[in-house]
Amino acid sequence: MPAPNEEMTPWSRSSLRAGKAPSSAYSGGLDWHFSDLPPIDHDAAPAPDDVAYAEYAHDHVIDLVDRYRPDILWGDIRWPAGGVDAGPKSLAHVFRTFYDAVPEGVVNDRWGESHWDFRTSEYVHGTAVKVGEAWENTRGIGLSFGHNRNETSEHLLSADDAVRLLVDVVSRGGNLLLNIGLEASGRIPELQRRTLEGIGEWNRMHGHAVFGARPEPRLHPSDDPWLRWTRTDDAVHAVVDAHGSIRLPNPDGLIDESTARVGETRIPAERRDGAILVDVADAATPIAISFRPQD
Repeated sequence: MPAPNEEMTPWSRSSLRAGKAPSSAYSGGLDWHFSDLPPIDHDAAPAPDDVAYAEYAHDHVIDLVDRYRPDILWGDIRWPAGGVDAGPKSLAHVFRTFYDAVPEGVVNDRWGESHWDFRTSEYVHGTAVKVGEAWENTRGIGLSFGHNRNETSEHLLSADDAVRLLVDVVSRGGNLLLNIGLEASGRIPELQRRTLEGIGEWNRMHGHAVFGARPEPRLHPSDDPWLRWTRTDDAVHAVVDAHGSIRLPNPDGLIDESTARVGETRIPAERRDGAILVDVADAATPIAISFRPQD
């Protein structure tokens, strides 16, 4: 995401996506310095909603679109009510300008109940959107989206936790937006850096099982052992977080055990009683086992 200058959005996110599209984020209903409203708290959420603020927000987003032509326009905390009705500086004009500039661009569902191309959930909220149409799960590596100096490793996703989250989301047809809580200097905190580097190491070995992948609905997930399935054009992938001899369900012989491999390395696999047995005794992290589909 491009870094805003000091006169750009009052709030924005740095993010890691399971994809390569550049994106811009804007919180349309949240600005601490535009008016004299008190700070927002959990009991009441005053936010500027008048036409003046709506036009101010409109100009910010148009500037983002004009400068960066983002493939993804990611709004949050709805749009100010004063800009919902049709007009030259309305939300409808924002969308029209964006699609004219980026015909293949998409917007999320946090602009208010108006228009979206994909749905979103946050941490464990909004789980109803996590099936069916295009959706994205967003969360921080830690428990907040900004930098929290009091967070320790117990509050953060480990690399393995983050990998399991990524695989789980992709196996259900979603996209993952993983927030990095930068320090004021722009530095990535060390504990979060370890998580990111761990994801990178996993992706170098197993990223083919998630990037460009889609769900394989005929094969079902499990939490004991932890197992998720994805599919690409030429392979079915079992991502498993377990050690020892693992029994992978294979209803109707959907996958060919003779083609089992991890990366480019063939591994022994045996068909038995409607399942495939593989040995992942040496696996220290979640591992992607790929098979050629029978169909």
